[in-house]
Amino acid sequence: MYQGKTEPYSQQREAFNKTKLFAYAAYFMEQGTGKTKVVIDRSAYLWEQKKIDGVLILCPNSLTDTWMEEIELHCPDRVNPVAAVWDSSLTKKVAARLEKVIYAEKGLPFLIMNIEAIRTKKGKKLAHWWLKRKRLHLVCDESQIIATPSASQTVCAIGAARFSKARSIMTGTPTDGKASDYYSQLNFLMPNPLGFSNFYSFRARYCTLENKLVHIKPYFDKKKGKQIKTRQIVQITGAQNADELKRRLLEFSYFCKKKDCMDLPDKIPHKRIASLMPEGMRIYKDVCRQIVTEITADRSITAEIALTKLIRLQQITGGFLPSDDDPDALPIPGGNPKIDLLVEAVGQFPGPTLFWARFKAEHKAIIKALGAIVKPQYIGEITGRVAKADREDNRRAFQKGKLEYLVMSQSCGGAGYTLTKAENEIFYSNTFSHRIRVQAEDRAHRIGLEHPVNIIDLLIPVPSTKIDVDTKVYDALVKKEINATMLTDVKDL
Repeated sequence: MYQGKTEPYSQQREAFNKTKLFAYAAYFMEQGTGKTKVVIDRSAYLWEQKKIDGVLILCPNSLTDTWMEEIELHCPDRVNPVAAVWDSSLTKKVAARLEKVIYAEKGLPFLIMNIEAIRTKKGKKLAHWWLKRKRLHLVCDESQIIATPSASQTVCAIGAARFSKARSIMTGTPTDGKASDYYSQLNFLMPNPLGFSNFYSFRARYCTLENKLVHIKPYFDKKKGKQIKTRQIVQITGAQNADELKRRLLEFSYFCKKKDCMDLPDKIPHKRIASLMPEGMRIYKDVCRQIVTEITADRSITAEIALTKLIRLQQITGGFLPSDDDPDALPIPGGNPKIDLLVEAVGQFPGPTLFWARFKAEHKAIIKALGAIVKPQYIGEITGRVAKADREDNRRAFQKGKLEYLVMSQSCGGAGYTLTKAENEIFYSNTFSHRIRVQAEDRAHRIGLEHPVNIIDLLIPVPSTKIDVDTKVYDALVKKEINATMLTDVKDL
């Protein structure tokens, strides 16, 4: 019987026992339920059974150091684990660490590689070299990052998987509400996933589709001898055969939701609402009219392009003139009601707090506002303008109680970090992705949490206009949560 280094929770034991000898396994376990330990234990077990020679982990860049910590914490000493993180600089020191792993003659070697590296010349070359010479367990962490079939890192990750001995994917958010999000993740595990030879046949089986005629910029088609003004696209409008899909996934997958397997304290939602100042309202209405005019005049605009235009309105509700996400974007004259809401919320919800914001100018504004009411040494930051090593230092300081507040961006801090000291999470602004929102919320709501977490949304409704952006984004996130739950809830099967 396998004996792990740390005692598993019931869901971890169940996941391990079900999948320990599978050639491929999927862990669709919500953030904070402990899927990393399961994968480490599975790797150690496969190595002890002489099924594999090593482990190659593909993950977001923000998780590489977390994997090093988790391997040290959970991997049994008896397997003599040795681990290293890929670094494209390949200095003598880096090369020595990598060689210790890939040429390991004793013990279980782990090589941790950020997913972007698999599509670079150096990273791909090393990964394929090792995969072809050793029997490796290939792991894709946060596997939703390979959900887009045509993306280069998806293609490269799937190409590498074809040379591996065993494969695992792991994510708490496999789908953003579309069943088709599963296809590429499953293609990483096996050729012709679930018997479907291509993405389109998979999509047709599990998604409801609608053919839509859209206007495009006119061009002359020489073959047809006429000018083309429209094209037909296929839109996903919902899910179908969801129970069939989940039953087939259950053959090699383990699903786990926190509410079903863990007695964690609640997430308590709150909304705080304010109105734009007169100058902000004037600018918002002007930009809103401009966007409506652009979309109406150019019927070739796709939904994706239209969403990018809404970013301008989000910046205004955040208190800034529209810009290309400039950290020095100009504030709107007359005051920032959302910053006022934030300061008010800090007073109403005392305790360690995470602040989530989408734009660089917002990060700066939040730090400035906090600096006016608390000592700067209690404020940390995990955003793109902070070096990776400093982000990790800030995470540790927050968990140890040395920092009271962390200003976060979803792109840098939305996955992998454990921040269970947080009593509050304040969302200053959101992206349009339900998956990113859930990932952010669950930085605090995970194993080790001992108190409820307040989830506070700061909203600036503008109901008098055709595009009430804060309200639309918030409502869309709620709707996507309903769709995603339908595709991941297996307790009734």
